[in-house]
Amino acid sequence: MKQLNTFTHALRDICRDRVLEEKWLLAPSRRVGFQWLDAVARSGQPVLNVRVKTLQHMVLDLTSGEMAAKGLRFLRGVGVEVLVGRLFGRLRAAGGGYTTRLEPSPGLTQTLARSVSDLRLSGLKSSDIRPGSFEVKRKGEELGRLLKEFERVLEAERLMDNAELLRLATRRLQREPGAVPEESLILVPEDLAEDLRRLERDFLESTPEEQRIVLPVDPPELPVVNGIFRALGEVNEVREVLRRCLEAGIPFDEVEILHADAATYVPLIYEITSRLTDDDDGDSLPATFAEGVPARYGRPARALLGWLSWMHEGYPQAILVRMILEGLLRIEPAEEGISGFAEPARRLRAVPIGSGRSRYLTKIDEAIDAVERRLASGRLSDEEGENAGDEPLRLTSRLKGLKASREFVHGLLSNTPERVVHQKDLLEAAQAFLDRHTRHTNRFDEFVRKKLVDEIQALAEWIGEEEVEGLDIRKWLEERCLTSPVRGERPQPGRFHVAPVQGGGHSGRSHIFIVGLDDSRFPGSGLQDPILLDGERRKVSGDLPTAASRLERTTQGFARLQARLRGKVTLSYCCRSLTDDREMFPSPVVLDAYRVLARDPQGDQDDLIRSIPEAASFAPSRPDRCLDLTESWIRWMCEGDGILDPEKVIVRSFPHLGRGFVAREARASDAFTEYDGFVPEAGEDLDPTRPDGPILSASALETAGACPMEYFFRYVLGIRPPDEIQMDPRIWLDPAERGQLLHAVFRKFMHRLREQDLLPDFQRDEQLLMQMLEAEVAWWRDNKPIPSRIAYEREAMDLRLASRIFLQEEERFCRESRPFCFEASVGLLPEGQGTPLDTPDPVSLQLGAGLTLRARGRIDRIDEVAGAGGNRYSVWDYKTGSSWKYRRDRAGTLEDPFQGGRIVQNALYMRMAESRLKEAVSPDAAVDRFGYFFPTTREHGERVDWTAPELAEGVRVLGSLCEMLARGAFPFTDDAGDVGYSDYKEAFGNRDAAAEASERKLKNRENKPLEGFRRLRGYDAE
Repeated sequence: MKQLNTFTHALRDICRDRVLEEKWLLAPSRRVGFQWLDAVARSGQPVLNVRVKTLQHMVLDLTSGEMAAKGLRFLRGVGVEVLVGRLFGRLRAAGGGYTTRLEPSPGLTQTLARSVSDLRLSGLKSSDIRPGSFEVKRKGEELGRLLKEFERVLEAERLMDNAELLRLATRRLQREPGAVPEESLILVPEDLAEDLRRLERDFLESTPEEQRIVLPVDPPELPVVNGIFRALGEVNEVREVLRRCLEAGIPFDEVEILHADAATYVPLIYEITSRLTDDDDGDSLPATFAEGVPARYGRPARALLGWLSWMHEGYPQAILVRMILEGLLRIEPAEEGISGFAEPARRLRAVPIGSGRSRYLTKIDEAIDAVERRLASGRLSDEEGENAGDEPLRLTSRLKGLKASREFVHGLLSNTPERVVHQKDLLEAAQAFLDRHTRHTNRFDEFVRKKLVDEIQALAEWIGEEEVEGLDIRKWLEERCLTSPVRGERPQPGRFHVAPVQGGGHSGRSHIFIVGLDDSRFPGSGLQDPILLDGERRKVSGDLPTAASRLERTTQGFARLQARLRGKVTLSYCCRSLTDDREMFPSPVVLDAYRVLARDPQGDQDDLIRSIPEAASFAPSRPDRCLDLTESWIRWMCEGDGILDPEKVIVRSFPHLGRGFVAREARASDAFTEYDGFVPEAGEDLDPTRPDGPILSASALETAGACPMEYFFRYVLGIRPPDEIQMDPRIWLDPAERGQLLHAVFRKFMHRLREQDLLPDFQRDEQLLMQMLEAEVAWWRDNKPIPSRIAYEREAMDLRLASRIFLQEEERFCRESRPFCFEASVGLLPEGQGTPLDTPDPVSLQLGAGLTLRARGRIDRIDEVAGAGGNRYSVWDYKTGSSWKYRRDRAGTLEDPFQGGRIVQNALYMRMAESRLKEAVSPDAAVDRFGYFFPTTREHGERVDWTAPELAEGVRVLGSLCEMLARGAFPFTDDAGDVGYSDYKEAFGNRDAAAEASERKLKNRENKPLEGFRRLRGYDAE
């Protein structure tokens, strides 16, 4: 049997000698009281007829009947703060005060409420306040008025705070000695009685003396410990406790961890122990927490924090998407047929909402309408749908998902107040959000939801219809989510117990670790109450607690803790802060413990530090002290000799990394392997020259020519970057969007002129062009939020300049080249009014050797060549970026207009246009020229063009590209510059190294699948 401390021994004797009598055991909390009874039961003494009560519990038992009869309500917790805040606001409105000059805030309200409670629990009333006792008389007068108003409201609204409740219970005991049944015993721990406030002592002394038994406790004494250690950072302090348990083989249910700082150590212990289990419900954690863990570890609290941030920041789409992705929200309709939350998040992210409450449903409805129109058409409407066989199925799935997203967003917005008029409105909305929209999948989540709802309901009840000045409901809710303790528990079998220093040490466990004993945390700084100073407290009443008395009580409490412990005690402190790299020092109680342990009454801090081991760090001192594989690896890496064969150990521990080593070796070799992009199976399925092969666009072919691996990611695997609207205050439209806007303006403008059989004229048409531009800008402004007025005005000016340049250049150019059609859609749905060349079917292009490529695309413009005798045409493509890539005067490009396969739109569009012209206009039609037109402020209307003979080699280039794809060869490019702006940069890793490896493999002629790519890059000519 374990040795019992003095108090538990006395309680054991009472339970043995007074078995049949009912016993009321007063404890600081019911949880602690049951630990006392557990200790008695473990000693072999049965526990019968014992009821654990707190002092407040006992008071409520004695007064509940009278309160119900008189219609009285108990004012406690947040209710006191609300009432004090409301009364302070009224005093402030009256003016002329001292503290009322301060701006109302939650912190000020809490401080005032504590001062009022201290005064009242000390038995003082407003009539007892003497303004002359205060350093500033006006402050005393004001505090007296506040206390008087508090008393008046209690009486008028029939409220009872703790002080009034104690008075009521005391009066009943004085009036009715039999209120406590004669056969009942009241068991009071000696130290609990010593720490009572004035009215609490009066109440306890009013209980029948013959029924009241004070149980002795061990007298405070110098700490007796078995060991001391220090650690680099609090995280290593906690991990060192677990390492010592592991090293000594101590069962967890023989361990109690006491901490001096709940805000730091409880989250650390919770997070570290959570990694020791795969479950997230808290039931399998190897720890119990006396005061619970912060609510923020539950999904409902994180969801409420996200919801508050979403509203406060103007409903940004990114926050809502993140909440969905993290599984915080209940989106049951969107979850049908899918696993996880990536798909619902991606679906909502793809809608161009940006931010703003009003945009959500509008933009989702527009997306639904667009998908429904595409489904109704039965055809694709963009160039990117290279493998469109499953397009109807994908569109149907997207439509279903969008409707589910709309239902979810509509429900969320319906319960989210557009404008908060009263404080109670936000509280009610927050409760509705927790009840209807937060996701809770385990018991801990449900505890968190219920705790938050209970606190919200309590505050809403006390606020009522009258506002409380200085109470910020949003910040109050955030604070509840971050710090409200949830799921406090008694010690459980198989788990170590975590408790605060001031309320722990009652479990009777044989191994106690006390962490956080650095001088900045324990015993603390003992700051004065800023409203009711210590000097004023001593003058007003000797019963008022002061900073000095609280500090003394903390130190004495630690001595009492040491006295009642019977197990092996280990103290620890953090010797260096990892957050700010600051040295930290041990608390005085650690130094006292060292002096006892070392039997050196004169020992100083230097002696202490020399006597204890090196600070615990992330690397354990021995292999058998490692808690997990991560610690093992850290230790191995920190050892002088390291690991003889680290890769072998890695492969055994991490099979995925082992396969990575195989891939690394393959990539380092000269052979072209599956780790370099050789996928022959894909080549067989995606050969573009097969009759049923994929229909390709210029963008797809140019992607393959620039970097075949990117083609594989985008068009074969279907990997797409996140469709997220990201707000950059410097940029409104990205380059692609800017190009779409200008293309639309130019198309509509030129169509209008063609309908009127007019050629561009700057003087006549500038106003019309600007009107069309403004209309298009307005559409984009509605569909993509403006990040800043400066960015918008700068880009709008640039768009106007680009449009004027377009008109000036077109006026000159159309004297020799007459526009024939705009935006000719081949294999795609037509844009706008359509053209004579539009066709839903792709064009088949002969590549020689009996091979055919089916292609689709949208040709910006086809012109009739003036003076060519008819049936001669030129093809033009508008470019709104830089002309550097296409310029003929670039070094080394005069002989290769295709840039090693990187540019094929010129040859492809020339042949596509000629094919359609022959079919739709005349068999004699021919395209003589292809060019790019750059109507931008940077390029100022530059044109880069080639004649048909100069592009004759385009068939060979297209053939090489098709051969490469047919063989399933998707290597990385040999020039890292090709992917400088790629969406897949992160997937490519070290691009320079990958390009060097690709060049090496291209030069190896044994790699037959690379023959097509080798020809494109010119390696055959070497």
